Amino acid sequence: MATDNTLPFELNPDALAGWLDSLSLLPHAQAAHQLNQALKQLKDEKCPPKELLPLLVNLTPLTVHFSNSLSASAATETDFSGKSVKIGKLSMQLPRQLALIFCQAIDSKQLEPAEQNTAIFYALQLIGHAIRCYCLFYDMPSATLWQKSAQLYKLASATGALKLPQATKFSEFKTQADIESVIKRNLLFSLTSPRLYKAEEIFHLFQLANQCAHLLDIETSADTMDSLL
Repeated sequence: MATDNTLPFELNPDALAGWLDSLSLLPHAQAAHQLNQALKQLKDEKCPPKELLPLLVNLTPLTVHFSNSLSASAATETDFSGKSVKIGKLSMQLPRQLALIFCQAIDSKQLEPAEQNTAIFYALQLIGHAIRCYCLFYDMPSATLWQKSAQLYKLASATGALKLPQATKFSEFKTQADIESVIKRNLLFSLTSPRLYKAEEIFHLFQLANQCAHLLDIETSADTMDSLL
């Protein structure tokens, strides 16, 4: 399928794979910036959600990789200004933007149930990584991300999808087996008040939430919840 000239790849898996390979030849920050620009452009693309979904899934590993590496690099800077600020903001924007594109596909109501569940699972995973980055740089987490999280929770609950197993080849997401466990991870991490801690401790808190989220019970009714926090 042909694409708009502003997008650096055609909207098919082979073209996307070739473009992702080309990013490996670039300096790390430059490649992350190009990925960020492509996500901005992809958000405005008029592509059928069913065709877009596998592309979004394939974009996820590199998005999370760049977000993790950039945030780790910027968080070690003793003087968080100038270049390090830009790197920190980029690490937040990458997972946030991709999560919101997944949400657009869900909002279209054109996905099959299994596709919708995959999109919810990936969107919530990316929202969690974005929130982690916000906390690393002591920025207030995006209200939009929490509102989207609540909407996705309600949708998954209404369709009986919260505890349905979600298969993924991406190792970063395999700790959570279903949508509910991702929501619990995101909530548990936020409940630890991570912005009160140093960057290294915030990294550990996120991993702790990854491992212990199953111990959290969610009792708030999805029918009355406007946002998860």
